Amino acid sequence: MLSELILKDQQLGYDYTENFAKVYRYLLINSKKKLISLREELKFLDAYLFLINNRMGGGSIFKVNIDRSKLDLLIPPVTLQLFIENAMKYNRTEEEDPLIIDIYSNDDDELVVSNTLLPLIKKPDSTGIGLKKYHRSLCFIR
Repeated sequence: MLSELILKDQQLGYDYTENFAKVYRYLLINSKKKLISLREELKFLDAYLFLINNRMGGGSIFKVNIDRSKLDLLIPPVTLQLFIENAMKYNRTEEEDPLIIDIYSNDDDELVVSNTLLPLIKKPDSTGIGLKKYHRSLCFIR
């Protein structure tokens, strides 16, 4: 995939490689930590969403609306990636009817991740221990 991308568009290939490196670096540095600031998690998310958008095309839309006052609050690392992967695993991603994933903070010091429901025609194999709802929230740690 990457070699094809570089042949088609060198700048996009460079940007994809840079964001892939950011994601990988974040995982190496932070995967053993118990908590990380939301600010750092959102930097990681930005690089991760770049990869997703370029891999999946216009089949998904990500809306991130986090109040600035929440950026220093703490969450477990890679939390947002897991929520997004879950939504994408169990829903269709089509350009004509994109999967919309909203990530926002609320006044109760919660981080909310919700998505539209576009169920797959054939359900993927599952262990049955994942997230069941389309709307999930996570409390911050001060």
